[in-house]
Amino acid sequence: MNVGGKILLGLTIVLAITDAYLVTVLHGHRAKWQKQIEDRQGQLAQVETQLQDVSRKYREGAGELARIQTEWGRYLNVPQGRTLNAEQGTLAIAAGAVAGLPEPVADKPFPIRYVFTNEADGTTRYIGEFNLRDVQADQSGLQLTQQPPTPTGITALQQLQGQTLRVRDSIPAAHRGLFDDYFARHALINQRLTFQANQLAIQSEELAKSEAILAQRMAELNGDQQPPEGASEQVVNGLVVTIRDQESSRNSELQELDRLRHEFARKTAQLEGLVRENQQSVSRLPGYEESLAKPEPRTASK
Repeated sequence: MNVGGKILLGLTIVLAITDAYLVTVLHGHRAKWQKQIEDRQGQLAQVETQLQDVSRKYREGAGELARIQTEWGRYLNVPQGRTLNAEQGTLAIAAGAVAGLPEPVADKPFPIRYVFTNEADGTTRYIGEFNLRDVQADQSGLQLTQQPPTPTGITALQQLQGQTLRVRDSIPAAHRGLFDDYFARHALINQRLTFQANQLAIQSEELAKSEAILAQRMAELNGDQQPPEGASEQVVNGLVVTIRDQESSRNSELQELDRLRHEFARKTAQLEGLVRENQQSVSRLPGYEESLAKPEPRTASK
């Protein structure tokens, strides 16, 4: 073998060894890349699953938001509201027909709106359910539907101090149910309170009458310090003094009666003694017995 062949043989061997090394390295990188691809595919599948879950939640949230927006209806932010009369539940707002508020129609119920205050911390506070009674171009007059207003509604109007208002077309039925239940309970409690107030007034009147009767009876018992003109001694002195005087007079009369009874018994005994003495004296007279035996004949009256 010549030198050129040996060189080619050597180069072939070197290249074969290099190729074998390169093939081994390539297989290692290929396995590594394959594992990375499989890992990325697993991560991609997991991300796709999470994306589907997030998409589902988003659709559910969007549907819930749409449902809530439908339940709560449209709303109008009013720059400022002004309480006219809290006791009557009246409110004036700086918005009217131009802002889309409906005007009242004759012979139909007043349009209803639900009014909230926008607080400084971003929350809202419910004031109440109002009738749109007077709608003009840029202002409107409202009145609470609950008449007379509840203490909660009066307090809410009294606390209104220039906050911006949110006027809604509607609120969810569940919330209205809570308010209706509150109004029903308030009406029942107010009815009971009115009944108890009437009962108290009746009892107070009866008590006043009873006290007047008691005062009259006490005056009858103890005497009237300011008797009417021509009043009897019994009215002036009272039954207690009158009865005491009459009892004292009765006791005196009983004592006198007892004395007279004794005196009568004594006189009766004396009389009976005198009668016996007279009978004895008469029996001793001559001819007494004959007079008893032969009574004197009666002469005929002419």
